[in-house]
Amino acid sequence: MKTTDIKPDTKNIKEIIELYETAFPPNERYSPEEIFSLLEQDENVKYKAFYDKDELIGSMLFAVSDSVLYLLYMVVSEKNVPME
Repeated sequence: MKTTDIKPDTKNIKEIIELYETAFPPNERYSPEEIFSLLEQDENVKYKAFYDKDELIGSMLFAVSDSVLYLLYMVVSEKNVPME
């Protein structure tokens, strides 16, 4: 698995945003502008994408401090969830 920082110019940003938007209803999500504004305002806010080889498998927005990690959201692609 590979992890990368997500920035507005990330190569597959549209895919990342689409995955996020399909995972949450509009009233429960941040706009991309809000997310990137948070990143600019606070160096403790992190936005990460997770890949299996070159395939996006999820993303996570979180804030960290010396003793706490606060998870704002985590999304996993349906393609990567085992079905029974």
